[in-house]
Amino acid sequence: MQSTQRWFLRGFMLLALLPACQHQPEWRRRADLLLRDAAFPWPRAQEPSCLTDTILADGIRAAVASVGFDRVADFGPLYGAGCSSAPEGACSALVGRTGPDHFPQIDLSLIAFNRPGCPQSVAKATVVFDRAHPKGFVARHDARTLDITNIRFRKWDEARWNGGRWMLEGEGSAAQAHIVPGTEKSWAAPFGAADALGPTPSPDEGREQIDFMSPWPASVFKMMVATYVMKLLDRGQTTDGMPLSLETPIPLPSQELVAACPKDPQTLTLRQALETMLQWSGNCATASLVRFLHTHQEIVQSPDVDDKGFPTAPPSRSLLNELLASLGLSTMQMNRTIARTGRWGNANDNYDARTASVAHNHMTSWDTARLFWLFDDLPSALQPAWEVAPGRRVMTNFVSDAQKAVLREILQNAYSGSGLAANRTCPGSSPHPEVPGPPPELGIPARLASKWVDGKRLHSPVGDHPYARVVDELHPQTDSFPYSTDLSRCQAFADVEFLNKAGLTNVAGSSVGIVRGLSDVRHRASRHYIVSFFSTLGTRYTDEARLPALALPKDPAVAPRISTTQTLPKLGATLDAWLALWLE
Repeated sequence: MQSTQRWFLRGFMLLALLPACQHQPEWRRRADLLLRDAAFPWPRAQEPSCLTDTILADGIRAAVASVGFDRVADFGPLYGAGCSSAPEGACSALVGRTGPDHFPQIDLSLIAFNRPGCPQSVAKATVVFDRAHPKGFVARHDARTLDITNIRFRKWDEARWNGGRWMLEGEGSAAQAHIVPGTEKSWAAPFGAADALGPTPSPDEGREQIDFMSPWPASVFKMMVATYVMKLLDRGQTTDGMPLSLETPIPLPSQELVAACPKDPQTLTLRQALETMLQWSGNCATASLVRFLHTHQEIVQSPDVDDKGFPTAPPSRSLLNELLASLGLSTMQMNRTIARTGRWGNANDNYDARTASVAHNHMTSWDTARLFWLFDDLPSALQPAWEVAPGRRVMTNFVSDAQKAVLREILQNAYSGSGLAANRTCPGSSPHPEVPGPPPELGIPARLASKWVDGKRLHSPVGDHPYARVVDELHPQTDSFPYSTDLSRCQAFADVEFLNKAGLTNVAGSSVGIVRGLSDVRHRASRHYIVSFFSTLGTRYTDEARLPALALPKDPAVAPRISTTQTLPKLGATLDAWLALWLE
């Protein structure tokens, strides 16, 4: 009860500030509320507010510490595999607080663009957190290549994360949960050569180096698909010579091949497929684009497959991976996608290291932040200039300005609202009694694109919106969620736009994007930064204060509970408030 009361109190404190103190900018009021910990670096009075790499890393560590990731509740390794958010019997015994011994994997990078006149025009930082480093380990970046030199990134391993392959045997109260004998794997087990993600850094002048298991990026991997498609659009044709434009028809896989696809045959334009994939993360649209890349020889699947047709070896050729590597983004890889279906590996068994999608599609926060840096709209002084080979700088024009603008427009209109932002909901001055549990957090104060707002309420991709026979549509009742029926107040105080892509699965919560201040009749915000966040904080994790509500019997007539942890949007709000102190 006390935990729930604290959530309500914190929400009311924040909401109370929204209409008050109109002489202050919104970011200042949020900073006064959220940044009470002395660990946050504050600009000194009478001195220029200029971020450095060190200050940025200190701010990341302070923000993560303030959110309380060690107090998040974990439903356990069988969540979604026999156990639910209302656990009973053996499933109940698996629920517990993360704590330092089970601290989530967090990979967080920031690129901040300082005001003119600062000695360092661009500040950068990467900090990783895990069970061995719950207070964070700060990355070092090579001065020329900007590669990270003191972290050996390792591929995601579900068995290492859970201690082995878990199984639920039996029915009801008699069911027993256990690790399958012979699959046990210690968190501290030595890593092998096959675990390496990207080139292993050379010894860093005697400084400490660590191993870090990179979280599964979830749907943020779709940015890799979009990046390569932008390259093809510049060329105007595929590798095998097919003309290509945003109006090119993209056939969807059948429902037999991809369950998320419609029953009847359907075709989208390339623009519609890109928007569906990126704006509301449609899996059918994504499969159609991945299959398109296979069809036109951009990716050639390995002939080595298992008895279910899943590739068991890297692709024979991947021009997508080659493009990313040529940009110096070696930890970004999309492997073992399936030519026939367009699926990105085996989604049914995360433990199968040979075929699992989580084991063969990779991104780190720093390389992903750098990809967004390449796509950002920046003056020449702020554009990236790392070296991809001795004396050779990265090609910032690897995609034309016109295609970069297309991608930014799509991301600007994202149906975001998950991860570090939460702008598909807007808490009122009091909680909605029909939604059990604490209200949602506010997240980065980003304005939701008008495409997704009908009057005051949310207008989700359903039915014939935003195009006829929407693919990967959301549940028709999404717009009726009580916290989504009046977004007007939150839209009014939002002072940034967030060009972003988020991802969410049971063991992954990710959020990456460009934050830019809004300048209009209401706001004069100028902050500009890139945030890249990958974590294990997926649907398996919730907030302790939400557990009582989630345990209540489900009623179809009652609005759904907020089940996923709200520490991610809280982190987004905290980082944004702190960065505003330095960048506004």
